Amino acid sequence: MKSVEYSSLEQAAEIWRASKVAVALTGAGISVASGIPDFRSPKGLWSEFAPMEYATLDAFIQEPNKVWQMFLAVNKLARECQANTAHTSLAELEKADKLKAVITQNIDGLHQLAGSKNVIEMHGCGRILACPECNYTEALPEAGLQIEPVPCPRARTIPGSHRTHRYLKPNVILFGEDLKREVIQDIIHWQNSMDLLIIIGTSADVYPAAALPNAVKALGAKIIEINVEPTRVSRTLSPCFLQGKAEEILPPLQKLVLA
Repeated sequence: MKSVEYSSLEQAAEIWRASKVAVALTGAGISVASGIPDFRSPKGLWSEFAPMEYATLDAFIQEPNKVWQMFLAVNKLARECQANTAHTSLAELEKADKLKAVITQNIDGLHQLAGSKNVIEMHGCGRILACPECNYTEALPEAGLQIEPVPCPRARTIPGSHRTHRYLKPNVILFGEDLKREVIQDIIHWQNSMDLLIIIGTSADVYPAAALPNAVKALGAKIIEINVEPTRVSRTLSPCFLQGKAEEILPPLQKLVLA
C-alpha cells in the first residue's frame, strides 16, 4: 500500500483549472458542519435506530409505524439544518462552469438548497414522499412529516392495488432496495465523461460509491480528495489529497480555481 501524499490548495487548484469535466462525489462529511452527524458516528442515527431493524424495506412494510419514528427523527434533523460554505462553494463552481455535477450519497437536499442544479442523489431525497408499491410521489409538506404514516392516495382509488404496501415513505433508498435506474445511468454517464473527480467527506467504502474512484482512475481521470483523515482512496490511488474539513478547504480552493 502506498504512503499518503499530502497536497496544497495551489496544487489542487491547478489540477481543477486544467480540467474540462469536473464532478464531485460527496458524503456525510460535507454536511457535518450543517449539524448532520455521520449516521455511523457515535451520535449518528444508527446509534439510536439499528439499521437492520429500522432501515430496511421489509421493516417498513411489516411495521410502518415503528420505522416512521426513524423517518421523523431524520426529518426533524434535516429541517433544522442549513447548507454550509462547502455546499455553497460547489454551487458557485457549478455556476462558473467549473463543476458539471455533484453525485451525493446524502439524502439531506443541502446541495440543492445551496444552489446546485445538477445533483445526482445516489440514495434518494428525504424531501419527497414516495410509494414503494406504485411509484407515486409528492413533495414533503412544508410543515414536515405527519406523526403517523401517510397512506398512498392511489391505494384508495385503484381497486386491487397496493397488496404489499399502502404507505408513502421518504424517497430514500432503504436496505433491500435497488438504486433507481435513472440514477445508475447518470452515474455511468459522468463516470465515462469526467476528467476530474473531487471526493469530499466520504471514505467511498460503500458500494456503489466505492466503485467510482477506481473506475474513473482506470479511465484516465484525475482525483482530488478532501477528507479529515486519509482513506482507502488516499492510500491506494494516490490522489491530490487535502486533509481537513470540507467547509474550511472548499471556500479558499474555490477562489483559487476561479481566479
